Amino acid sequence: IFSYDFTVPEGTSVYAMESGTVARIVQHYQMAHQDKNRLQEVNKVEVLHADGSVADYVHLKPGSVSLKLCEKVESGQLIGQSGHNGFSSGPHLHVDIQRPTENGKFHTIPLRFLSK
Repeated sequence: IFSYDFTVPEGTSVYAMESGTVARIVQHYQMAHQDKNRLQEVNKVEVLHADGSVADYVHLKPGSVSLKLCEKVESGQLIGQSGHNGFSSGPHLHVDIQRPTENGKFHTIPLRFLSK
């Protein structure tokens, strides 16, 4: 699995890695927990890219996302702010990109990090 956790203070701005369309928004969870049975209870934004991959931006601050479902987003556009909710032991941003497989499931793909 290729996913990335970045330790950042709550309220850190989170920007789109790639252009796409907002496919899902969850931003009502307030608290962090340590219950693996509740992994889906987390604030997140999912962005669908033109190639069919989906970027997940997870553990966002409640109410910090001003995007709308099906809205187009550009690379570098503000997604929201980092938070501390869901299955989490401290404030951080979790990101991954998933690509659909032939059997209708998804697998994560590695990210490439560019330097300036």
